[in-house]
Amino acid sequence: MIGSSDVLVLTVGSVLSLSLLSVLCLRCKKKSNQNPAVYANVISSLPIKEDEDDYENSDFLDKIVEEEEDSECYH
Repeated sequence: MIGSSDVLVLTVGSVLSLSLLSVLCLRCKKKSNQNPAVYANVISSLPIKEDEDDYENSDFLDKIVEEEEDSECYH
């Protein structure tokens, strides 16, 4: 059977653990509430020319569309 001193030690240990956990959670919450404007883009985007296709595989996509249109004609 557990003695009263053991129960006291378990109770104090539990209270301390929960207190420490709540302090850490509050600290993390404060850090997460920072203004998003503080963060900046580290990597700048590459310039995109207006006359280029957006997709590298645009020829493939065009071919698929043509095949679908052709297959619809035969249904």
